[in-house]
Amino acid sequence: MQWAVLASGVTRVGIRSSDLMRVRIPIPPLEKQATIADYLDRETAQIDTLIAKQEQLVGRLRQRRHAQIVRGASQGVDGGPLKASSLGWSNHICAAWEELNLRRVATMKTGHTPSRAKIEYWENTTIPWFTLADVWQLRDGTRMYLGETANRISELGLANSAAELLPAGTVVLSRTASVGFSGIMPVPMATSQDFWNWVCSERLEPEFLVYVFRAMRGYFASLMMGSTHQTIYQPVAAALRIPSRRSTSSGASSRTSTSRRRRSTRSSRRLSASSSSPRSVVRRSSRLPSQVSSTSPRREGSSPVEAVATPWGAAVATGGSTPGIDSPWSSNACRCRARTRTRAAAPTHICAMLEHIMAIHHEKAFENELCATLEAGGWLYSPTAAGYDKQRALFPDDVYAWLQQTQPEEWAKVVKPTASAAEQEKAKQQLLDRLVATLDLPLDAGGGTLNVLRGGFKKTPASFAMCAFKPATSLNRTATSRYEAVRLRVMRQVYYSTKNGNSIDLVLFVNGLPVATIELKTENTQTLGEAIAQYKQNRDPKGEPLLGFGNRCLVHFAVSDDRVAMTTKLAGKATHFLPFDRGNDGRSGNPLNPGGAASEYLWTEVLQLDAWLHILGKLLHLDKRTQTDPITGTVTKTTTLLFPRYHQWELVTRLLETARAEGPGQRYLVQHSAGSGKTNSISWLAHGLATLHDADDRKVFDTVIVVTDRTVLDDQLQKAISQIEGVDGTVATINADEVRKAGENVTSKSALLAKELLSGKLIVIVTLQTFPFALEAIRENSGLTDKRFAIIADEAHSSQTGEAAKKLKEVLTADERAAVDDGGEFDTEAVLAEQMAARADSPTCRSSPSPRRPRRRPSSCSGGRTPTASRARSTSTRCSRRSRRATSSTC
Repeated sequence: MQWAVLASGVTRVGIRSSDLMRVRIPIPPLEKQATIADYLDRETAQIDTLIAKQEQLVGRLRQRRHAQIVRGASQGVDGGPLKASSLGWSNHICAAWEELNLRRVATMKTGHTPSRAKIEYWENTTIPWFTLADVWQLRDGTRMYLGETANRISELGLANSAAELLPAGTVVLSRTASVGFSGIMPVPMATSQDFWNWVCSERLEPEFLVYVFRAMRGYFASLMMGSTHQTIYQPVAAALRIPSRRSTSSGASSRTSTSRRRRSTRSSRRLSASSSSPRSVVRRSSRLPSQVSSTSPRREGSSPVEAVATPWGAAVATGGSTPGIDSPWSSNACRCRARTRTRAAAPTHICAMLEHIMAIHHEKAFENELCATLEAGGWLYSPTAAGYDKQRALFPDDVYAWLQQTQPEEWAKVVKPTASAAEQEKAKQQLLDRLVATLDLPLDAGGGTLNVLRGGFKKTPASFAMCAFKPATSLNRTATSRYEAVRLRVMRQVYYSTKNGNSIDLVLFVNGLPVATIELKTENTQTLGEAIAQYKQNRDPKGEPLLGFGNRCLVHFAVSDDRVAMTTKLAGKATHFLPFDRGNDGRSGNPLNPGGAASEYLWTEVLQLDAWLHILGKLLHLDKRTQTDPITGTVTKTTTLLFPRYHQWELVTRLLETARAEGPGQRYLVQHSAGSGKTNSISWLAHGLATLHDADDRKVFDTVIVVTDRTVLDDQLQKAISQIEGVDGTVATINADEVRKAGENVTSKSALLAKELLSGKLIVIVTLQTFPFALEAIRENSGLTDKRFAIIADEAHSSQTGEAAKKLKEVLTADERAAVDDGGEFDTEAVLAEQMAARADSPTCRSSPSPRRPRRRPSSCSGGRTPTASRARSTSTRCSRRSRRATSSTC
């Protein structure tokens, strides 16, 4: 306050140096200064924490309030069956309702500004004129009816402009600059051109329409257009659709002038209520939503929501009083005082109402379903974060239990059985500290959760494994029992932060190590976008052990009941989420699930115990790249944690399951769109096929041959498989360079191929040109007679020119070559099959019949390829005939 007294100035307010020199402050002894500072630090920190919690609570309550509006406006309050919606702002509506163009049940009007040059238009003003200057009344969404306007116009101004005096009960919707705010005219009013105004018919309650508009608040943002001034243009507004109960009467959509007068009279009565209204307000606003419906009998032909979409319903949903009392320009001043008394006197009623809403629509029901499914599938379940160590970001009890059960000898080296209880506890803490130190190492140096899960850690004099993944066969009982001992845990509401009171809905652990977080949002409350925004805005990884890149959690899921997205690295606003959806008939998103949430595949399939550990053990890996700027010479190193997207996971999983069941001799085509991670899919699939065993513990394939023209696949396969297996030398590449490196005993590609195949190399990479030598080596070498091979051909419709094409054209007939020369295309995958039939009679490389006739090139006006033809690129994986989705391979 003293600084404000000393400040002076007109244009710039400041404190003169002479005044500053006269300021006096108390100077206690230094010891007292330190004591006071420490005390104030503690006290203000506690207050700041309380403020932060209150702000977080207020934010959540606002979200719940909006969610209640969205649900009521789109799905009603009866809890009946739902159906898919194309409204754009709600994924589902009540099954008994229909989607109507708003203009079928309301008349669309706009406003205007009388000429400012005509002074007489602005003198003797009597008509309320609502403009953007008055939108502040509607911004917080708690006021249903418009208040007093900042400006009025005269009757002369109204008559000489396009403005129109609209009846009481008209719904206004701001469309320019401040877009999407809505309210109801309590008296006849006019507006500026910045609003779309809707005069409701007898089929539509104004209060219900306001709630629909408020539910659409975020949707309106996507409809705005314009560079200087964002606005919703007339064609867009005219096309707005809302949910409505199906009309039972053909005349229900018409509205007579008499009914308009009744509505106007009804609104006027709300404004001129008797002095007993405050008592009525207290009584009504204290009711819960389930009790409100009885106060508003439903009209025949009206929407179920209309029965509660009244001013009294508004009071309950917002925790306030009646809309009529919201008017600051009511003639009865005692109503404003009564409104204040009502809000002050009824906090318990408001809290009870909010608890009622939360009990029905809170995310907890969503969490309950997910956690119950995981627990039934073998996960351990923690309803709270009790036992979680937020400083270390571990669940120590599971760390101890895993190590003691699976490695008792190593455990005894560190936590000696003969030591006292205090000494054992100290040894446990030191063990955790060593584990944390390993986790916190750079990923390149063997640190991070993924490296520790696969490679373990050391605590002198012991070495510990932190996980066991499913063995390829059931022959090793010790490996199987260790795999069965893995402890997967789901924990709810984890207060992870060491700096604030933030919590995460769900955290997933493997043997005490956190591997994933999940933020849940239901479409009844919030959207997937809000879960993503929560990660970007409120999940700062700096100084938070749980959220550091790769050092604890490996993936973060944003989940609604309709959609799923994921990221492996939190970076504030720069965080990039990828969709983790199944796809919906060629479109984004997920198909409607009549039996539950559309996103339930996440916890019923992906998080199924075996599937989740397979992802962690065999699919997830680091992608390390080095780039050099050709101009500056600057070297940039990037590390990316690659987590498979759903289509990649489904592709690999389904192909492996099918190949295990059906064995060699099948053919499968997989279509993989550009930019969707095809190289990674081939890498994961090749490794999976190379280690695949059938139900009788027999190896399905001795070697996987990958046919590709892309050198990037060589390097990526080598690195990915090296991380998964923990050893090098699993992948062999057949090219001229490798022949030179092989030494004097190997003088050709075919010799190198034979050597690698005989040595039992798991994966061999060849080019299209080299592939015939592979078949020749298999046919001529007696040591390969009983071997079985899986062949993955990258790019089923590869380049039609160059050396590859020359080699492939060798197996075409004269007529087929003529067709190619005339502009047709040949299918590389079919030609590979022909080569196998022509060059190798080995039963280990059987080929299913496949048409190999060249396809006529589709023509277009310009003589080039059509868009469909130019996109017809896929990979070949012959392993299953049931799935028609992703590469083409021959097994």
